[in-house]
Amino acid sequence: MANAVTAPMFRATTAGVGAGRLFGMTSAQSYRAGAFDDNVVRAIEWLADLVARVLTQEDGDRQALRRLPAGDTSGAVTSNHVVEFLNSRVDGGPEQRSLSLTPAEQEVALRLTNGLDNDRMAAEPGRSPNTIKAHLRGIFRKHGTTSRLLVAADVRGHLVG
Repeated sequence: MANAVTAPMFRATTAGVGAGRLFGMTSAQSYRAGAFDDNVVRAIEWLADLVARVLTQEDGDRQALRRLPAGDTSGAVTSNHVVEFLNSRVDGGPEQRSLSLTPAEQEVALRLTNGLDNDRMAAEPGRSPNTIKAHLRGIFRKHGTTSRLLVAADVRGHLVG
């Protein structure tokens, strides 16, 4: 490693005075010497401060967790709940993405949850590998990914949620 920037993350004190208690670090590394100018250093420090504030907003987090589409949040809240909550703020979540698919695309997306490859999906009467590929292109475009696994997880999240 030729260059690195590390910024501390502080948990605010209860009195709100002083820097608080160190609880983490944000770091960026580069193999190229001199990769980080003053603007990059300031941006990483800003990012570390932002992450620290987000991670330490206990009251705000409790309120946000109550709004999660996870049902009962008295138990453990998984990263999937948080990701789904954030996704729903951006694009309506898996239900909205599922509704954006044509019926044929929905069928193909559902088959992705079973781990079927293109040839197995095309083995049904009236389906060709090119048709499956066309449906997958539409699904990937609407989901904003080219990952079969991410689409399958999204579909499962919609079906379970």
